[in-house]
Amino acid sequence: MRARRMTFGRSRRLESRSDFDRVFCEGRSAGDGLLVVYARPNGLDRSRLGIVAGRRIGGAVARNRAKRLVREAFRTSPQNLPDGWDFVVIPQKIACNATAADVKSSLEKLAGKVLQSWRK
Repeated sequence: MRARRMTFGRSRRLESRSDFDRVFCEGRSAGDGLLVVYARPNGLDRSRLGIVAGRRIGGAVARNRAKRLVREAFRTSPQNLPDGWDFVVIPQKIACNATAADVKSSLEKLAGKVLQSWRK
């Protein structure tokens, strides 16, 4: 039996501008010094991720590193992030210097906060 690959395919991504706008307008948010996470239910059987990394993070190398770290944290946390949610993550300037474990911990903690505030 083959091991199941944990990939980050197209079905797990937010791609359209309207999806991002919906999460920003209708979603809830939480942040710390490393990340800001917005979330809202999507009605699907899977969670999706969108990343917004602006120029204030740094040059292209820093932005791409921050996005890679966030994607990896999302990809390796399926048991800690519930299905059926859209997440938009905004890495802060310090995120490009953080470790993968730091980003994963921050993402899980902030997603939990956002989901808890949604249920209130």
